[in-house]
Amino acid sequence: MSQAQYIIDRILEDARQSEHAMLEEASRQAEALLTAARGELEARRAELAAATEQEVRERFRRAEVMRGLERRRELLAAKQALLDQAFAGARDLLLNMPEGDYADYLCASILANARGGEELILCPRDRERLPGLLDRLNAALTQAGKQPLVLGPGEEIGGGYLLRSAGVTVNQSLSAILRQAREALQGEAATRLFD
Repeated sequence: MSQAQYIIDRILEDARQSEHAMLEEASRQAEALLTAARGELEARRAELAAATEQEVRERFRRAEVMRGLERRRELLAAKQALLDQAFAGARDLLLNMPEGDYADYLCASILANARGGEELILCPRDRERLPGLLDRLNAALTQAGKQPLVLGPGEEIGGGYLLRSAGVTVNQSLSAILRQAREALQGEAATRLFD
């Protein structure tokens, strides 16, 4: 073999070895990149899975909270309806009590609130139902040294009465009395009804 051929063969052999070494290095780098990419992909997948699981838990928790709120809202509405029925029943009992008892109730309340000389407002039903009420009241007021009441026009106040004098109105309608009683007794009534 000639010297030139030997050098060419040697160059080709060195080139093959260098090529082989470069291919092995490129293969190692590619494998390392692939392994790193797989690791990053697995880490990202784990992050996404954890975030998804957390989101699912949070949505479930919110749904449970909303269901609890809805149940409480429904329970409160049912309790409120029962309270409404209880106070409506009390109003009906007052409106439908025997005339003598109702007249006694009105007389006692009016005499306790009247200063004398006021205008007495009754609902039309009570004016018809209790025709002697004004005479009874005025006799008691006169005996107490107060001016008699004047019967004003009938107003639909739903039972009870109003006393008007010099721009001041004392509202003792059954609606006002029950509203005040409800405000004062609602907590106690709820406790008795629901505990």
